[in-house]
Amino acid sequence: MLCGREPNHRLATKQVASFFIFASPIFINNCFTNDSGIPAQTASRFTRLLLDRGILRTIKDASGRRPALYAFEPLLKLVRV
Repeated sequence: MLCGREPNHRLATKQVASFFIFASPIFINNCFTNDSGIPAQTASRFTRLLLDRGILRTIKDASGRRPALYAFEPLLKLVRV
């Protein structure tokens, strides 16, 4: 308990996910789940939502056992010359 209230795990997950994506703007979901500690289903949902909103872009589609490769496009646009 924190200050008499239960901690907001949903907010903590969003913060961890945001930190990961800024730290690794090009990633695969396997690394996302391993490095952030977020459950695989949550990471997949989060990735799908960001893809649907145009925040993430798929660089390489998944094929067989190979996972898809994603890019955090708004951050990459800022650092491209």
